Amino acid sequence: FIYYLLKYVNDQKFDGQQLQAFYDEITNFGAKPGGFGLKFVQKICGQYKLKFGKFAKVKKNVGVWVTDNVNKSKSGDNTSTAYGKKDDKKEEPKPVQQSQTTT
Repeated sequence: FIYYLLKYVNDQKFDGQQLQAFYDEITNFGAKPGGFGLKFVQKICGQYKLKFGKFAKVKKNVGVWVTDNVNKSKSGDNTSTAYGKKDDKKEEPKPVQQSQTTT
């Protein structure tokens, strides 16, 4: 999906202002953000005559990501928290044990 999204952005000169306008149109200026992901993925799929089914799982994540970033841009904060808080601690990777084989 990312390939087609980037292609769409480049082909259509689709910038942040256009994304904001599309978001506002679909969500009634953020009042009803549900359904945005579906409409956005359908827009990309429709442009390139793609079957929507294989991108169905993308719609939820796209909706969360765009909604979070639109809200952040409106508040002047440019840090996305769509997939966790910025102060979340990351776990250190655990060492991998090699299996011992006997011959």
